Amino acid sequence: NGTTPDGLFSIEAVRCLGCCGLAPVIVVNGEVHGKLETKDIPGIIEKYRKLGLGDLIMAKLTLADLRKMRDEKQKAMEMRDSSNKDVQVIVGMGTCGIAAGAKEAFAALVDTLTEKGLTNVLIRQTGCMGLCHSEPTVEVVAPGMPTVIYGHVDAATAKEIVEKHIVGHELIEGKILDKPSIDIVKQG
Repeated sequence: NGTTPDGLFSIEAVRCLGCCGLAPVIVVNGEVHGKLETKDIPGIIEKYRKLGLGDLIMAKLTLADLRKMRDEKQKAMEMRDSSNKDVQVIVGMGTCGIAAGAKEAFAALVDTLTEKGLTNVLIRQTGCMGLCHSEPTVEVVAPGMPTVIYGHVDAATAKEIVEKHIVGHELIEGKILDKPSIDIVKQG
């Protein structure tokens, strides 16, 4: 345990960060970095060193900027309102999921749903799905299709989930972690 001479970094050893599937792990300013090798550390340190303390001060925003931000956030919040939604997209946002890129996958899902103008989709977060080895994970519940959990969902796969699964009613083979056996799926 200690702090670097420039005061930018403190190091603290801990027993558990709650993401065994991504070990070894470090957390910097709340951002989890997993599946690390020694060679990865200098790049992570450099990333935060470049940010410096001066960049943490927010730039001056105009009224138009603030209105645009408000409108974008309102649209994102509407996707979490369960009224009149027949499709659910559930993103695993436990520590492992976040470390593996769930925030980026979530953002890509929101962006693609917005681009497509889909208002019937409820997007929400959940904690750990118990699939640490396959994070980020996304569960999709859509009428007329089996409930599916996709694994290793990056931004490109998130976009594919919207375009193929939700819009095209087509499963994305090769990314499916779990779906009900055909003998337990209720036949319509």
